[in-house]
Amino acid sequence: GSSGHDPSRRAPKENKYYELLGVHYTASSDDIKKAYYKRAMRLHPDKNPNNEAAKEQFQQMSEAYQVLADESLRAKYDEKGADSLQVNFVDPGVFFTMLFGSERFEPYIGTLALAAAASMEGQVSLKRMQVRQLKREVECAMHLVERMRPFLDGDTQLFTSQISAEATELAAVSFGDCLLFVLAEMYTCRAAEFLGYKSSLLGVDGHLAALKSNWISVENHAAAGGAAIRAVGAAVRTYQAVKELKAKEEDSATETKATDPLSGLSPKAMQATQESLPIFLEVMWHVSVVDIERTLTAVTNKVFRDHSVPIEERHKRGEALRIIGSVFMQAAVEKGGSKDAKARVAEMVNLMKRHEPAGGPASQGGGKGAASAGGGASEAAGGDAGGDVAASEAARRPRTLAELRGMGGRDLKQLAAARGIRREEIADIVEKEELEQFIYQRQGALPQ
Repeated sequence: GSSGHDPSRRAPKENKYYELLGVHYTASSDDIKKAYYKRAMRLHPDKNPNNEAAKEQFQQMSEAYQVLADESLRAKYDEKGADSLQVNFVDPGVFFTMLFGSERFEPYIGTLALAAAASMEGQVSLKRMQVRQLKREVECAMHLVERMRPFLDGDTQLFTSQISAEATELAAVSFGDCLLFVLAEMYTCRAAEFLGYKSSLLGVDGHLAALKSNWISVENHAAAGGAAIRAVGAAVRTYQAVKELKAKEEDSATETKATDPLSGLSPKAMQATQESLPIFLEVMWHVSVVDIERTLTAVTNKVFRDHSVPIEERHKRGEALRIIGSVFMQAAVEKGGSKDAKARVAEMVNLMKRHEPAGGPASQGGGKGAASAGGGASEAAGGDAGGDVAASEAARRPRTLAELRGMGGRDLKQLAAARGIRREEIADIVEKEELEQFIYQRQGALPQ
């Protein structure tokens, strides 16, 4: 959305997520993104080591943004609050890095375009972005040459040990293995291209390396385009789910306020409102990969075409870059890094709920709200005091619908497991209300 406010938005049931980001509930998606970026930068664990309070705030802000950045989740949060959500939140450090990069990588890739846009006040003009991009490329080129200095001065051992140590540090950063893989791939190809033109007959090796670089570029753009198409598909499905929700609200307009307008939505429609976060992350990651590729192409051009130094020096720079690429790639692969974020996102967001252990993490809602909404897990199992038999009897005790509604998502799953409900039976249930109804109906009718 554009910068500004949407006065047509109704006041939300609770304001916590908006307060965490320091925005009004009518704020646009752009304003919310900028607010998150600025606050998250200030509270990032990398800037606040051993500060548990800052770490907790950073996590809460990440959860708030993951909800408010998604229009369907935001709409549901506004209407029913955090406890109504069933979101598998992405690790806050990984989430931030996928969107905005890592400060630790900035000397090599600069500030990602997404982060630059989020940090700019007012309208983001093309001219301002072009100036910032040129400055970014020059600074990265200067840093890269500086990192090569020991090799250029003849101390290969010092150079290799420094680069190896830095590669290990970069790979350890949240999502750093994937960022490092992108750097390594680009450095290796660009070095092979530059050196190939100089060292092989008719520059054949250089031409082959250039073809590989072009293929990588096509691959990156295709991945970004494919992710964007999937995002459009998710948006259509979300739109259909919202239409279904509105139709249900109209049908139930004459019913009492106590009736939950979301409870009758099909699991498929509910799934549609949940699936856009991983696709959103995948799109943002591929956009960042294309941004990094374009930037590093310009950076290496500046390093190799610097006519202020003799050609022999530039040739040495090519050899140094080849070593950096090789060392970076080894460190990235050892940590499991790759450009394909889809599998990583699926793993983080835990899309395949059927693989989630019974009683495992479910709705995080407002961080702690959903998990504590009806007492701890011990309540669902009957507590520890009476031992296994008492716990088993407590689990079998029929619950009223009101009691089930008062329990958190985690407790409901534990209760379902204790009652012998198989994971496969509830694998496709994405809404807390739907799980309540399922458990309630399985035990037989009771007064509500």
